[in-house]
Amino acid sequence: MEFSARNQLKGTVKSVKTAGVMADFVIELPDGQQVVSAITRGSVESMNIQEGDTVYAVIKSTDVTTGSPSFGGKLVKKQGDRKGLPYT
Repeated sequence: MEFSARNQLKGTVKSVKTAGVMADFVIELPDGQQVVSAITRGSVESMNIQEGDTVYAVIKSTDVTTGSPSFGGKLVKKQGDRKGLPYT
């Protein structure tokens, strides 16, 4: 399976919760960090996602916002020509 997105995080499904037409599941990465994925219940069921499964969180975004204490708590936004300049 190949993706054009560069941010591909391999992890293990820790929990799956469904409510109505939506489902949330927690993906634990090898370093212990967690990513929560919110997709349709139908997608979870068709992929048969269950606790313990190995999955990939594939993140593709046109905008990334980052916070850092070294900027005095200001947000840094890297988008287009701004190239990580302090964002106000």
